[in-house]
Formats: sequence, structure tokens, C-alpha cells
Amino acid sequence: MSLRTSTSPGSSPRPDSPANRRIFPGCDRQAVRKVATAWQITLIDLQWGRDTVLWPFLTTFLNSQQAVLA
Repeated sequence: MSLRTSTSPGSSPRPDSPANRRIFPGCDRQAVRKVATAWQITLIDLQWGRDTVLWPFLTTFLNSQQAVLA
């Protein structure tokens, strides 16, 4: 299982860029801006097809008291 974060500038277009507006056609600019500036997490299990590490961990975590929605 791997967890990577990216904070490098320029790794994605500006929140109000035409590229983002093309990804979300017909959506309000403010809505696109909110999605583009939101935290996004990608979790990858490096072994394809394994169902014994990532999903059980996420299920346990999301059912715990540590997973508090803001």
C-alpha cells in the first residue's frame, strides 16, 4: 500500500483555468474552483487484485471514531 502527496507548484492547473472549466463543462465557476482547490487523496495498493489490506483498513478507519467529518 502506498500513500503519496504532491504539493509541488504547477502540478495542476490554476483553480479558475480554462482547463478545469473544460473538465467540468456547464458547472458554475465557483463550484469548479471549490473542487479544484479541495484536498484530494489517492490511495493505491501496489499489488493488483489484493483485497486484504487497503479496503479492510479503510473500512475499519471509516467506521472508527477517528474518522470525524467536518
